[in-house]
Amino acid sequence: ELSLDCFAMMFPTTMRHSSHLLFLSVVVLLLGSGTNAEGLRKSVKRNLEDSQLCNIQWIDIQFDDGRAPVKELKCLVDKDWNGYNNGVDDFCYSITLPSTILEANDAAIRSGTFYVAIPNAEIIDDGSSVPYVTVPDPSAVAIVQGVRRERHLVDRELQTRYNSVLVVRVSTSSGDTCDPSANQLAGSVFGIGSQAIQHSMKSQYEACSYGQQSFTPVSGNSVVNGVVDVTIGDNIQGRDIFSLTNAMNRAARDVVGSSLSASPKHVMYCVPTGTTYNGSQNWVAFAYVNGVSSYYNNNWCDRLSSQMHEVGHNLGMQHSNENGEYGDQSGYMGFSYPARNGPLMCFNAFKHYKFGWYSSQTRTITGAWTGQLVAFTDAAQAPGSTVILKLGDVYMQFNRAEGMNSGTTEKKNEVVLVRESQSGGTSEALAGLGSGESYSTGGFTVEVCSINYGSIDNAQVSIFTNGGRSGCSNRSVGNSSCQDDLSKYFVVSGNVRNCQWVAANGAGYLCNGSAKYWCKSTCGTCP
Repeated sequence: ELSLDCFAMMFPTTMRHSSHLLFLSVVVLLLGSGTNAEGLRKSVKRNLEDSQLCNIQWIDIQFDDGRAPVKELKCLVDKDWNGYNNGVDDFCYSITLPSTILEANDAAIRSGTFYVAIPNAEIIDDGSSVPYVTVPDPSAVAIVQGVRRERHLVDRELQTRYNSVLVVRVSTSSGDTCDPSANQLAGSVFGIGSQAIQHSMKSQYEACSYGQQSFTPVSGNSVVNGVVDVTIGDNIQGRDIFSLTNAMNRAARDVVGSSLSASPKHVMYCVPTGTTYNGSQNWVAFAYVNGVSSYYNNNWCDRLSSQMHEVGHNLGMQHSNENGEYGDQSGYMGFSYPARNGPLMCFNAFKHYKFGWYSSQTRTITGAWTGQLVAFTDAAQAPGSTVILKLGDVYMQFNRAEGMNSGTTEKKNEVVLVRESQSGGTSEALAGLGSGESYSTGGFTVEVCSINYGSIDNAQVSIFTNGGRSGCSNRSVGNSSCQDDLSKYFVVSGNVRNCQWVAANGAGYLCNGSAKYWCKSTCGTCP
């Protein structure tokens, strides 16, 4: 396997206030001079080995103390600064690359498929400052095509249903330790142990995906219920978090060695209070997109929303925005919350589409359509129904606030429309539509005819070209007395059908017959 190392540059940004640090992926091939690595821990520099891979990540660093966000570039490698392999996670360094390269390849960087070669690069690491890699001649940086590294490129076809997870609880020799105990962390991440809670990260991913995504704790030396305690000798108080990540990584490697039952897909680092970024202790958490690791500032390691958000980055998800970074609060890829056991949410329609959990219930619209959009919270009860609508680069779902989505904090019980960003990955919330409301985009109008609550909650939706005719004939909010009667069946072209089939197939012409009596919600014939 090709070897790796990691590196950062800061870029100011005007992104919306928050407290996450987001990594976006790109990989760099570093060509050193071929000299051997120095073996002493406090050595200041060494030349990178020939053909050493470097996985570049963008991070958006946010704070909760009102400071302006900062954008920074990092590089990851799977050998540390002195050339030792690591079986737990990658090592991280700072790097500066030409803005022309970054701007021209933004989409590839965000997707984790961009590689460059940097001749004669050196790692500078004095053991106390933020380590970085040099780029001696920016004009010599060359793009390398076709490189792919399975460990960090979490493609859907490579993603397993049960990802192995290692939680690393960090302490220092001077007595600093995380407030959440190992038992608390096992309870909040996996829902196991003496302090298991009802809604863990594992159970919430299982609920949102209907069992298609879950997590298992790894076992190994000193690992109990997926959690390992490690101690670093460094004094962390006032230290930049990025000057300490490699020490935490080495400490985890030294404790577990090669004993792990599986190579972890996710490594979650719980960091004691006192570390800083850009002089502030008010960072919350950060993770590598399509990567392995995530880091949490003390109690944020024990909070459901930050766990869901950061591991979501590992799984390839990027931020859900609305009028600024993190602004879409209908799901977990917006802001996080300090509650340990909530709020209970899932993700917006674009994220659900990317995860692929509702692929058999996704309908792509290219022309006029009227039908029933079933709440994703009722997807399992309505096989064959439509749960996600895709209209060009716009995705929509009925954001029913119930069950695993009962705590959604924005656009509750509305049809929520989001647009995929042009560079890919992030999304922008466009509208939340209630009954009788509409939104126009890309030459089409999306109108919510009615919202109907019953055994299967749904929204009757009509999509038509601008200037065309809406398929809505009734726009009142439904109730239990005006629902499709799913116990009634009728024959269509020799096949037995019911109201769900009428809605899912846009077969509104059947509403001219007996279906108008049985399918009142779908046909818009509510009194």
